[in-house]
Amino acid sequence: MQAVKPTDIVLEIGTGSGLLAMMSAQAGAEHVYAVEANRDLTALAQKLIKQNDLDKKITVINKLSTHVKVGEDIPRKANVLVSEILGTLLLGESALAFVSECRQRHLAPGATIIPAAGSQVNCARGSAKGRWFLGACANAG
Repeated sequence: MQAVKPTDIVLEIGTGSGLLAMMSAQAGAEHVYAVEANRDLTALAQKLIKQNDLDKKITVINKLSTHVKVGEDIPRKANVLVSEILGTLLLGESALAFVSECRQRHLAPGATIIPAAGSQVNCARGSAKGRWFLGACANAG
């Protein structure tokens, strides 16, 4: 099953270089709105998107996702939310807060969220010197 359909409006938060936005456009999305707060990364994403001839299908928005407005920045609520703002250990970049806020304000009912879930596990680990410490592993999917 393909997550992105031809009638979908995709919202990507934290687009960075625009890779996931470009993948969404190439997967057939009607239009992709790629949100990036960093001005330099926004410029990079715009450049790469144009070089890949996807600038008619992708709009890059230089704002925090919490400042994006439906009807102003995006024409209607999105059917798909894509993000890779998980950081090193899943919760490092406030992913849950941003995704939750986007779900409430920017997504149509029943929208697909990618990734849909994640887990983080802490475990005690030993070292050669007999010292114990906590290690963490994260998995999104």
